[in-house]
Amino acid sequence: RTLLISGPNTGGKTVLLKALGLISLLSQSGVIPPVGPGSRLPVFRAVFADIGDEQSIEASLSTFSAHLKNLRETLEGADGSSLVLIDEIGSGTDPVEGGALAQAILLELTRRAAFTLATTHLGQLKLLAVEDPRVVNASLQFDAERLSPTYRLIKGLPGRSYGLAIARRLGLPDSVLAEAEEALPQGERDVGRLLLELEAKEQRVSEVGAKLDQRLAQTDRLKAELGERHEEMKRREEDAERRARQQARDLLLQSRQEVEAAILEVRGAADEEKLAEAARAARRRVEEAAQRQKEKTTEAPARRRAERQAGSQPLQSGLRVRIATVGTTGSVLEVRDDKVVVETGGLRMTVPRDDLTPLPPGDQNPEKQRKRAGYVIRDLEASSEVDLRGLRVDELDLRLGRALDAALMSGLPTFRIIHGKGTGALRAEVQELLRADRRVKVIRPGDRFEGGTGVTVVEFA
Repeated sequence: RTLLISGPNTGGKTVLLKALGLISLLSQSGVIPPVGPGSRLPVFRAVFADIGDEQSIEASLSTFSAHLKNLRETLEGADGSSLVLIDEIGSGTDPVEGGALAQAILLELTRRAAFTLATTHLGQLKLLAVEDPRVVNASLQFDAERLSPTYRLIKGLPGRSYGLAIARRLGLPDSVLAEAEEALPQGERDVGRLLLELEAKEQRVSEVGAKLDQRLAQTDRLKAELGERHEEMKRREEDAERRARQQARDLLLQSRQEVEAAILEVRGAADEEKLAEAARAARRRVEEAAQRQKEKTTEAPARRRAERQAGSQPLQSGLRVRIATVGTTGSVLEVRDDKVVVETGGLRMTVPRDDLTPLPPGDQNPEKQRKRAGYVIRDLEASSEVDLRGLRVDELDLRLGRALDAALMSGLPTFRIIHGKGTGALRAEVQELLRADRRVKVIRPGDRFEGGTGVTVVEFA
């Protein structure tokens, strides 16, 4: 609660007391004080100040008696909610008696828990902070080499007065200064030397602390930059995955369009030879589309090989595999060296061995297949509707494509797709796929008796 400030003359001690008093009064008067961000100011019931020399011939007051008058008023009213500012306490009289009186006054104010700031040059008072933990020494830093103040407050360290050094700077004769130094007690000289060493060490510690703060700030900046780079890499990976999914979906749509064209050719074929030729042409178009998609994919072959080795099984007929090029699954029909014939979505494709990854044993559920005119078509059950509720968006392509194929093969003019209402995401994805399908001529929401907005009705071309 008590801060005892020492240091040289012209060092800024009195200015510090005045500034603290004015800032407190400005704050309590509703005026924004000139302080830094994060500053906190207590609210005082009273502010007592003994600053300056109020000696008066008219009032028969000497310097010392003027100080005593102010200190008496302070002791009469100061308490734990008071701010007390005392400049040069104990001055104006014999240093020994003045020091004893100043010590008693400071201890009394400390016992009352008043916020007290006092300045002094008396060495006796500097020892008070060592004896009483409620009192703290402080000093205003002074540059001994340039003999100029830095106006930096240092808590915990008493200050030197630098009286002889300032006298030398102001031009007093060297002979006078030498005699004064000889007259200075050895103890005072030792204390002065120790204080000088402490100030130098404190200065070095302060410089090291400033460098550490800079390095910590730099470390924080680097950490923030690394975090931003990590997020950027994560975004790029997500974008790459999104593009790969889009490419796979584009290939499925393209393959479906090729199949549509093949179906039209098959329907128009008059004999078995033309039927087989149309099927072979459809297979070639699908295989060419798959090869083009493989060239555009961004997935590294090494990564695919690593995934394949993790769950490696010998490729054999009937094995269920994942086809990396199109992002779907299929069944192995035939293995030809580095090429493999697989069936997926009712189509037979020849793909490189590197594009296939065997599915886990739990997913090995081969389906019965039958051949028609040289190409494979799944057994399709004709129905006028398909229910897609509960499916994920990435599961729609295959399920919807099969249902549309079955409806077309059965010659149905219209088809109803049940997707439910929900958030609308499933409906939007279904309609996007339908708009990309050339076989669909009309897309409309269901009428009230058909299911309303929970279904989409299509008419085929």
